[in-house]
Formats: sequence, structure tokens, C-alpha cells
Amino acid sequence: MTAAVRCSVCGNHIVDTKTLFHILALTPLFWATPVRAASEALLSYTNSSFGFVSGTAGWTFQPQAGVTITSLGCFTNVVATQDPIRVGLWASDGSLLASASVTTTSALVNQSRYEPITALPLSLGATYYIGAFAPSGTIFGDFVSPQAGGSAITAPEIQLGLMASATNSLFEFPTNTEGLPGGGFMGPNFEFTSIPEPSALLLTFVGGVVIVAIPLRRWWRRLSP
Repeated sequence: MTAAVRCSVCGNHIVDTKTLFHILALTPLFWATPVRAASEALLSYTNSSFGFVSGTAGWTFQPQAGVTITSLGCFTNVVATQDPIRVGLWASDGSLLASASVTTTSALVNQSRYEPITALPLSLGATYYIGAFAPSGTIFGDFVSPQAGGSAITAPEIQLGLMASATNSLFEFPTNTEGLPGGGFMGPNFEFTSIPEPSALLLTFVGGVVIVAIPLRRWWRRLSP
């Protein structure tokens, strides 16, 4: 049986306990900030050329939304014959923000293997550098050059920048950039989570208001003479 809640002043029926329970259960959903499941930054590429860099190689990028990096990784074709691959993420001033050692036993997601890192939020629109380094000092793999007809597909939240490298046979900030936007060494990769745009949160809130407004309208009719 569903019990009724009545107004202490007028004694009118306000809401039944079942409806009240549903409202209380939905309330946290309206205030919570939803976070999407982890996504990969670099999804695939075409028309690449094989080559090498004596040092650290990768690419630059700019977040186009609020993202937090959760794992650093490397494409399997690079890890398979050169592991362990050290992957680093740098800010534009050259400071190392995070690094990880990726091996053939690291978690496989599509075409890349990943190692988790401490969650690292990035600044919207800032430029970051990601690079990979092989223990031999020379890393081999695929390079994408838009000038040569190559292309890479990234997640919508990530804008691919330029090829980045450092040629001192060391794991270091890949400060040298070249080529056109949309290219790079297709070795390093990363996983991230993102927070939906304010418009998406607004739609969620409006939907919640509609859900609650329907029973509220019924209550008001019951209170009306």
C-alpha cells in the first residue's frame, strides 16, 4: 500500500510516498557531473611511411574540451619489437607532466597498449607534446605527413598538431616540430576521460525538471479547490 503525505496546515493530500521516493532518488542525478568513459586520443591513420628517429618522437596536440588523461600508451606495431617503450607527456614549456613504460604485456585497447597514470587534467586549448622512446635510442615506426597524403583520425576532443622530435638519442622533450597540422610519429598514444559540454548538462537538468514537474502539476491540481 502507498501511504499519503498531507499538508500539516490544510490537511490536503500533497504527494504519495512512492512518488516522493522517486523524486528523492532522482535528485542526486541532477547535481552529479557526468564523466564519459575513457576514449583514445589517436584512433587510426592512413597513407603512412615507415621511418625512424634517433631519440624521442611523437606529436603535439590541443584539447578541445575539458579532458583528463588516465593512461599513456603506444601503438602495438612499435611496442612489439622494441619494448619497453617509454612514453612521456610534456607541457609547452618542456616540463614533463607524466611518463610510463609500455610493454607487450600492457593492456591492449584496439591498436595500442596502455599503462595507467595518475589522473592528469589538461588545460583547454593549451599545446602539449607526447613522445615515445625506445631503449636502443632509435625508435622505428609509421610517420604521417599531410604533405604526402597521410592522415590521422583523433577523438573529437583532441586536435592533432605537428610532428615532434628530439634527436639526441635520449628520452627528452621533443621540442623540434615540423610539417603541417595533422601529422606526426604514430607511436605514442593516450587515453582520457572528458566532461560533457555545459549544453549537455543543461539538457540533463531540463529533462530532470520535466520528470519532476509532471507529478508536481498533479499535486497542485489536488490542492486547488
